Amino acid sequence: MTGTIAFRRKAADRVMTWVFVLCALLVVLPLFLILFDLVIKGAKEFRWTLLVDLPRPVGEPGGGIANGIVGTIVVTLLAMAGSVPVSVMTGIYLAEYGRGKFASAVRFAADTMTGVPSIIMGIFGYILLVLPMKRFSAWAGAAALSMIFIPIVVRTRRCYGPCRRPCGRPPWRWGSRGGRRRCGSPCGRHGRGSSRGSFSPWRAS
Repeated sequence: MTGTIAFRRKAADRVMTWVFVLCALLVVLPLFLILFDLVIKGAKEFRWTLLVDLPRPVGEPGGGIANGIVGTIVVTLLAMAGSVPVSVMTGIYLAEYGRGKFASAVRFAADTMTGVPSIIMGIFGYILLVLPMKRFSAWAGAAALSMIFIPIVVRTRRCYGPCRRPCGRPPWRWGSRGGRRRCGSPCGRHGRGSSRGSFSPWRAS
């Protein structure tokens, strides 16, 4: 009786495994078909002029995507110039000095903004800059991208503080690469929460 039940369970497990694999293949298959069609039809049109020419009017052959490439670089640089200093300093403040209600509010805001969809950030940039200026611009895209970038960096930077406090190093050296190596911090090489080379306050000194 026990052998029969075990056989049924194994058979059901294998059947359901293959069913899930088949469903996954059916879901992914259209994506690969679209990608294959795109590569086959687009490969013959890919040339150097595609990267350096500007778009042409609809119906006119030729043209390129130079404006899209340059626009992406400009928006990314503007977003990084505005968001990197703010996010890094905010993360350092929360990790090393953030105490009290204000720090809790900032931490809660960063955690909440991480889960906000990117389309909401795009609407934020549209309302904040596009509508008042009555035209699209790189500043609007950079503002929306900064709102996505800032909470992610803040949450990432917050992990470094608790790993460096027990090292006996000055606060301005906690963020340095040498400080991580000398401390054997889990945030330095092996990732947060790693037992290998990590410091534990419960270990005997």
